[in-house]
Amino acid sequence: MKNNQFGRIRLDRTTELEELKNIHFIDADLLADPKAQLKDFLKRSCLVSNSEATFQQKLSNLLATPDQTMAAFFESDQPLTLEIFILLELQLLQFEADTDYQIEDPLSAISKIQLPELDLKNFETSADVAHAWYNLLTTHTKNGEVYLDRLTQQGYFVSFYPTTTKPLFFNGKAQAVFDPHQLIREVVYVEAPLDTDHDGQRDLLKAEILRPAQTAHGYQAPVLYTASPYNQGTNDSYGEAITHNVDVPLTEKAVQKISKSDVTAEPFSQTLPAERKVAGMATKASETFAREQPYTLNNYFLSRGFAVVYAAGIGTRDSDGLRDTGSVEETISTTAIIEWLAGNRRAFTNKTDNLEIKASWSNHKIAMTGRSLSRHPRHCSCNHWGGRLRDHHFRSSHF
Repeated sequence: MKNNQFGRIRLDRTTELEELKNIHFIDADLLADPKAQLKDFLKRSCLVSNSEATFQQKLSNLLATPDQTMAAFFESDQPLTLEIFILLELQLLQFEADTDYQIEDPLSAISKIQLPELDLKNFETSADVAHAWYNLLTTHTKNGEVYLDRLTQQGYFVSFYPTTTKPLFFNGKAQAVFDPHQLIREVVYVEAPLDTDHDGQRDLLKAEILRPAQTAHGYQAPVLYTASPYNQGTNDSYGEAITHNVDVPLTEKAVQKISKSDVTAEPFSQTLPAERKVAGMATKASETFAREQPYTLNNYFLSRGFAVVYAAGIGTRDSDGLRDTGSVEETISTTAIIEWLAGNRRAFTNKTDNLEIKASWSNHKIAMTGRSLSRHPRHCSCNHWGGRLRDHHFRSSHF
């Protein structure tokens, strides 16, 4: 098999060492002996071990040569070679002996599997080991994630939670150093430049926010915004009731003779109501929320210092207006949330008190994400229907 190694950044060795220190694989200085340095790296990555005996047991499950375990290798006088390191690397990356590589010839697997090549032949110093370890941490496993992400899943960065104040980057990627269980959950109502229900007031749009606890203490987060009419739930039974039954025989329709004027809509011009008068400023939201089934991609970003925002737009539960899928108004209701996150629009803590609240925790860098579902938009739990919804589908042994 071949394993594509995309998304890696080549850095100089000085930067590699600094980044290894930042993620606590090196404390102050490298150890003098290359073998001791490799053993230290392995011990820091063996997260299932709470004792020296367990660590030695795990080393016994790894091969250094076809006839020698890593445990025996560290007890011997045998020097660390490129063949030994590559064989170890293949095992840590979850490749299978005799299927993906041959134990007797691990070096041939570098080109066969398409692993990043090491620009060294021997391990003369501990700096060589550190360079090889950095290379390993940024290499994709057989299952696709880089090795550091595999360690992250095992809890490598949990110890970072108490002292985290800002994102931590390794090889250009933010790491999971924010506690995903310490989040601020709040709801605000963004005032959109719309009055789609013609009630004489601008539509207020519900936005649900999850952000790291550190944003309450000065940290400003980039934002991942998910806009989808499904965010506030769906009305499946109602949607099924009004969905056209397609399981019927087709019949020929008579040709209609119509003119352009028969199908030309009259332009509609509406005077937009004035903005609400602000009764005061608030620093904390007055409403929270819970999600039983959060979007796991967003969980990934929350632990890396992002804030996450959900909004369903006009005409959905708790938001004002009429839903019109694919319309200019729908787009405006989406961009209104972005404008508030960027500091260019107003939001309120609820629909009645007119207490304005700002996204002071946002650093004004906003990205969007979403996924397609096999549902029809007519299933949305909208406040108003108005008959205006149209067909549209909303993307061996190891440690």
